[in-house]
Amino acid sequence: MNCWGCGGNFGSEGITDPAFYPDVFAFAFQWKDSQGNFWKFGGDASNKMWKYDVNLNEWSWMNGDSSLYYQTAAYGTLGLFSSTNNPGNRTSGASWIDSAGFLWLYGGDYFTNTNERSDMWKYDPSINQWAWIQGSQSYSLPVYGTQGVPAASNTPGSRTEMSGFWTDSIGNMWLFGGFSYSGWLSDVWKFDPGSNQWTWMGGSNLVNQAPDYGTFGISAPTNTPGGRSDAVHWTDSHGKFWIYGGYQNPTFNSPKVYDDLWMYDPLSNEWTWEGGVDTVNCRGNRGALCESSTQFLPCARLGMLFSSELDTGKRIWLYGGWNDSAQSSEDLWVYNTLTKKWAWVSCDSSVDQNPHFGLLGIASTISKPGSRSFGALWIDDANDVLIASGITPLSGDEGYPDIWIYKFDSLCIFTGTPTFITSFLSVSTEICEKFCTNFVDQSTNNPTAWQWIFPGGTPSSSTDQNPINICYNEPGVYDVTLITTNANGNDTLTLHNYITVYPTPAIPTITQNGYTLTSSPADFYQWQLNTVDIPGATNQSYTVTQTGFYTVVVSDSNGCNNSATQYVEITGIHEMSDGEISVYPNPSNGNFTVEFVNTNTLGEVSIDVTNAIGQKVFSEDLSGELNSEKKEIHLNHVAAGIYFVEIKSGNDFIRKKIFIVN
Repeated sequence: MNCWGCGGNFGSEGITDPAFYPDVFAFAFQWKDSQGNFWKFGGDASNKMWKYDVNLNEWSWMNGDSSLYYQTAAYGTLGLFSSTNNPGNRTSGASWIDSAGFLWLYGGDYFTNTNERSDMWKYDPSINQWAWIQGSQSYSLPVYGTQGVPAASNTPGSRTEMSGFWTDSIGNMWLFGGFSYSGWLSDVWKFDPGSNQWTWMGGSNLVNQAPDYGTFGISAPTNTPGGRSDAVHWTDSHGKFWIYGGYQNPTFNSPKVYDDLWMYDPLSNEWTWEGGVDTVNCRGNRGALCESSTQFLPCARLGMLFSSELDTGKRIWLYGGWNDSAQSSEDLWVYNTLTKKWAWVSCDSSVDQNPHFGLLGIASTISKPGSRSFGALWIDDANDVLIASGITPLSGDEGYPDIWIYKFDSLCIFTGTPTFITSFLSVSTEICEKFCTNFVDQSTNNPTAWQWIFPGGTPSSSTDQNPINICYNEPGVYDVTLITTNANGNDTLTLHNYITVYPTPAIPTITQNGYTLTSSPADFYQWQLNTVDIPGATNQSYTVTQTGFYTVVVSDSNGCNNSATQYVEITGIHEMSDGEISVYPNPSNGNFTVEFVNTNTLGEVSIDVTNAIGQKVFSEDLSGELNSEKKEIHLNHVAAGIYFVEIKSGNDFIRKKIFIVN
């Protein structure tokens, strides 16, 4: 609708219609679901949830009171969804969507003297109900606890206008900074939706901190964007968190509006100053329309409409926003995360401009949304830019309940195919100490040069496209970095903790008792005779049967192994001949006879039967019992297969192979 400040047309809950539209929703909570639909909650005095169907171009009122404003929260029972639950009217908090499609929000402004909230809510789109998940029902200060340690008592406290909120690869929800009743914040927090606990990950626990830029392009534990609110934020294709702009105004009469670009690595918990300037209230720099450069930059601003996700060209889009004089912009900018270049792509540099609507649904070179801030912007599946509502230059926190779409100009050189994306893999990401692995480049768009960095590896770097035999001599966890280059620039990918090197088990010791060898304890064993595996000899002890070099190979649960060897000489043992002992029938059904040709020459006699993997299935000591030339053995209960009959009499020994069939 092109009516300024008008209320919504709700219709019936859950029903779409071209005539339905929400009230103005500056400062609203926003989400984009997996179907590309846009969801918004709250904004100004509203407690309503709306969904915009991008395919139908229609709004649906999904939840909340259509007739009442300035409603307090209805918390219900902690953790339980209910049709009567509602976060109440609020604005400017953090929002996330999880992998299951649930919509989350934290904090935001209320309408009491201490406005900010500190509660976490979850919305189920399948039933259109809210659940209060965690946090206080009233204003609260942060409880930091121990940095890096989650706790049920930890909380970021009441805050609004956060400068960054992201979701990591395993579903944790992160937020940075914002504004509280006591000042501007610069802390980083992580929320685990599995445990419903917060962790203070970094940043100061004091308010109104100044930025510490450090060295451009270099991360450091002391680097920080400082306390700020209302920045642009997104997650890149490598899982790093980014912010641009925002502001701080501790005295409330001298605003500091930033024009800088920062990257936060959630694995190292360090910030890097990646672009822009380290001064405030900058007026930016632009070239010709669609011209891109690392030297270009939008003017310092806050409250921009922006996409919190990359488009298919790995780009971020932003529109409008306020400068330090509270003037509202109407220009559209795009930042290419691969080339790290900005380009101005639409509208002009004028401020405080009203919209020019033109004809509904008809593109025109003179149609434009006009100056606005604190509205919504997202990218649809066709890579088009959509913006909605926001504060316009007319007085008050009001605007239009409108939606605009920007389609790429095919002549705009900036919107072409992305330059390239760095990617790689390792043949083995888990290896044992003093072993090696190979790496394979999987980068797109034909890089012409490669720079690999292998901390802890030998060699520690390579310029090969696919390096081989990178060896790791010390146990630990190691990063790998690949920088690829082509005519359009370079791109860097660092995979943290990518290679795991396990320690080698200690060299085993072998003790000998008679002709039984026993290894020191390990997870797994394999005995060898003259470097050849002995079938079934996988126990800690092994009884030798012939002279030779016996080796025990021990291994651990990671597959790493070590070995020791001992020479054993059999002395004073006579190997009985086949003529002295016979076993029949062979094959048998498990019932067979062992016949001794001359029992008078036998002393103490023992008979053991083992299967093919060395497990005993029969053992009997016949000392003093052998009063005939035959011994019948019944093994019809065992499985069919190959078995070994071992007969010992004093220093005499013989082993025979038998077959049992069913």
